[in-house]
Amino acid sequence: RQEKTQVRRPEKVSSLCGHVSTSCEGRGNRNSMGNQNSVRFPEFFLLLLVGRVRTEQWCGNLEMSTTGCSAGLNSRQQNDPVIGQRFPFFGDDSIMCQKAHGTCNASAQQNMRWNCDRKLADNVCCFNRHYAEHSGYWKTTEFRQYALGSTGEIIFYDSVTTKSLFIAPRGRSMQDFIKETSSHGWPSFRDPEVVWENVRCLKSGEAVSVDGTHLGHNIPDHQGNRYCINLVSIAGQPSTEARIAWCRSHTLSLLSSALND
Repeated sequence: RQEKTQVRRPEKVSSLCGHVSTSCEGRGNRNSMGNQNSVRFPEFFLLLLVGRVRTEQWCGNLEMSTTGCSAGLNSRQQNDPVIGQRFPFFGDDSIMCQKAHGTCNASAQQNMRWNCDRKLADNVCCFNRHYAEHSGYWKTTEFRQYALGSTGEIIFYDSVTTKSLFIAPRGRSMQDFIKETSSHGWPSFRDPEVVWENVRCLKSGEAVSVDGTHLGHNIPDHQGNRYCINLVSIAGQPSTEARIAWCRSHTLSLLSSALND
């Protein structure tokens, strides 16, 4: 009797963190891992969702661009534009009401990315509605070198709350992003690069975070909306919790893509 041989197609998924590597055999039984002692995919998903995963277990020495383990980015925050969706997302002026620290609930972080000036960041973010860092300030920081050395998207975090606000470049090269930023004097973002879950524009054109951080202004040009943003407003360090959350989300995304192939 001729036995039927199951066609096996090995698949290997490795997270960008370099610490998650799983192999599955048999497309007819996707829950089956290579050996009996392995955790099945449904159980693995559950562990990722509800487990307490230590940062060093999953991410090692985390980088803050999407070429390594970025942070604070989940599927909702990716916010890819939807056909027919109109930008920008507007918010009410009450977002910028007085709080514990100017328009913010707390002061700017002590340790800013790219060696940005913390005192300047605190003034621009929390005690300002109309003014900005001087044109070209970003060139006096370490940001230009960091950006040119990056091979992927960079996530920019709120200097007060550490929430992700912008992800760039998207739909263009890093060189194009730097060229536009250099041309206008401030980091310049387009609609697909805004994390709309955490960013709003007011009717005056002011761009702010949903928590009251002043970011800059929307100054449209012939290409559409252009968000002219202070680097000191988006130079925050992501929290450890945000890094872990991103690693979990990205790992799940990788595994889900492999299962759907």
